Amino acid sequence: ARNDVALAESGLEILLALREGRRLPPLDDQTGLAVPTWKLRLAESEALALRNRTERTELVHRREVARRATRLAWGALLPTVSAVGTYQHQKGIGFQDEDHVFAGLVLSWNAWEWGAGWHKFEAAQIAERRLGDYDAKLVDGIRFEVRRTFFAFRTAEASLAVAARALPLAEEQLRLAQKRFDANATSSTEVLDAQ
Repeated sequence: ARNDVALAESGLEILLALREGRRLPPLDDQTGLAVPTWKLRLAESEALALRNRTERTELVHRREVARRATRLAWGALLPTVSAVGTYQHQKGIGFQDEDHVFAGLVLSWNAWEWGAGWHKFEAAQIAERRLGDYDAKLVDGIRFEVRRTFFAFRTAEASLAVAARALPLAEEQLRLAQKRFDANATSSTEVLDAQ
């Protein structure tokens, strides 16, 4: 039972992606039977796992990149307006003005690429949606793993509590079987069973 508790605790530490040197919160002995109980609750465990898991952090960054790529593709569909201007100062030519100024706006819109820009925008939207779907599945998977391991930990704790309560009875049964064996009232098989 102690091995089950240790194994479940180790599994939770891995699932929660605790950094090197960090461990689970300290265990309390609330039962009086030297059976530890873990202080962290299920919701806190899930939140800790979602915050510390590298694959989730990477996916959050990838989603941000996809969101920006979608905005960039949308921006490429819009027209570009540029302000242009020139100023020239000339001397020595009598029939032209000495100062010449030109200012204007240039509108550039690449609307005739046979829809390539629009298809790039749609592809960026699809990539962003796919990453959102993948993120939702990843969150569900992490929560499932944490819950499964959390409940395995609770089960191991309970079996350890049962074993702690059964230990004095087993020791008494072994003592009685040993006394009966010493008095030649039973066989060695009963002593071995009691052990």
